[in-house]
Amino acid sequence: MKLLILAQEISIDQPGGSGRVVWEEARALARRGHTVAVGVPRARVELSTEERRDGVTIFRYGDVKRRETMGRSMADLLDTPRFMKQMVAGARWDAVIAHHPHVAYGALRVVNARKIPLVYIFHASAAAEMRYEGLSRERLNRFAAWVLKFFFVRGTFAIERKVLRAARAVGVFSDFSAKLLRELYGRAARNVVTVRLPMGVDTERFDLPASWEAVRNQLGLDREALIFVTVRRLVPRTGVRILLDAFRMVYDRVGDNVQLIVVGEGRERASLEHYATAIGLKRHVRFVGRAGDDDLALWYQAADASVMPTVAYEGFGVSIVESMACGTPVIGTPVGAIPEILLAFDERLLADAPRPVALADRLVWFAEEGINESWMDPCRGFVKRWYSWEKHAEKVEELLEHENHSSQ
Repeated sequence: MKLLILAQEISIDQPGGSGRVVWEEARALARRGHTVAVGVPRARVELSTEERRDGVTIFRYGDVKRRETMGRSMADLLDTPRFMKQMVAGARWDAVIAHHPHVAYGALRVVNARKIPLVYIFHASAAAEMRYEGLSRERLNRFAAWVLKFFFVRGTFAIERKVLRAARAVGVFSDFSAKLLRELYGRAARNVVTVRLPMGVDTERFDLPASWEAVRNQLGLDREALIFVTVRRLVPRTGVRILLDAFRMVYDRVGDNVQLIVVGEGRERASLEHYATAIGLKRHVRFVGRAGDDDLALWYQAADASVMPTVAYEGFGVSIVESMACGTPVIGTPVGAIPEILLAFDERLLADAPRPVALADRLVWFAEEGINESWMDPCRGFVKRWYSWEKHAEKVEELLEHENHSSQ
């Protein structure tokens, strides 16, 4: 089949969980013999507009400055239709696989594109997350931010509903996401075929460390310290602030030789760094910013445990399986799809609530008892058994073939 994948981002351009799903899906489908192209907004001016990599053709489109000034979602609505007109004029596509609502809706604005079967991959509700988190525009005053948020949330809910109604099928990565679809979108979600897709992980890139001590030396970490790592976008929903409160309790209980590494960027970074200092953790919490896939694997490998402190809307949690592929267990909150993964592996790693005291309880348990257990091989084995991009691609392929037969 000839497949066009549309997405707001891909991981080879910028780090991110959903972007990694897009890229690995494209590569896996290409390995299975399909002709695969990815259309993605151009994230930086130095990126080429067309590139061939790992059997996948990448088309980058749109105005980088508009994306920076107007925001990704608005730019996607303006730039994607023009790109789709070029794509449908120059080639015949068997299906479009769309990963984010605004690019999907931008494609649907083109009449000829609406004739192509659409499969929508639902990572999360952009509208629900925006309703929870608010806007990331720092220059807006409070009233302007409230007004813009109100209209953006309503508009995005409408866009997501229209995409669902246009889709031949919807792929989700967890039971939580399937339930969220039904709760948020009612009839629009009930009338479309919804399929649970396997998540995957690149077990060659995210691998066991050849030398745990060498990795810590490379990253400048104390080989004797107890180290927790969290890989998060630094926004309210991901729960890094409650993790800092929990870590303060861990520090008080465990002692001086414990560290927390925060990997990621976001609008809350400055306030979180200030807060860590204010509660006396400046020497024990390290913010390292974004990390590419290779460096990200090193942070997982160096840690004794990873932490997923999410407080709202976790459609899957790619960093959970990436960390476990590196042999590092994950302690998480009972939010979204996190329990679906951790309860299948070891229920002791799941906190009772997304609150500091409950999370601290699990972190202290790990520091005092869990650290003495052998986690590396069980974590790795769990991932290799259940999470594969080949299985993901096979399920997507079955879905596409079913929809093709149904439409004939």
